[in-house]
Amino acid sequence: MRGLRLAIISGKLVVGSSSAVDLLLVGDDMSAVTIKNLIKRIEKDKKNEINYAVITYDDFYYRMSVKDRFIMDMIRNKHSVLVDTENIMRKE
Repeated sequence: MRGLRLAIISGKLVVGSSSAVDLLLVGDDMSAVTIKNLIKRIEKDKKNEINYAVITYDDFYYRMSVKDRFIMDMIRNKHSVLVDTENIMRKE
């Protein structure tokens, strides 16, 4: 997906996760139509509505730096990183 820099799944999409958000897409200039189609495909495949969020890379980076509750909840729960073009989520 053009503009996508980070994609994290959690919640209903990851066994053992209790996160309220199932999918987080981070990037700039991502197509709303492409995102909508992706969400429809996932929901059809999982036979369940998913909770997702789309934020800009700058917003995500800022939220990480201040340990924003929304981001930390997702990261502290069991999750999987699907896309990480900047290696921001790599384990240190």
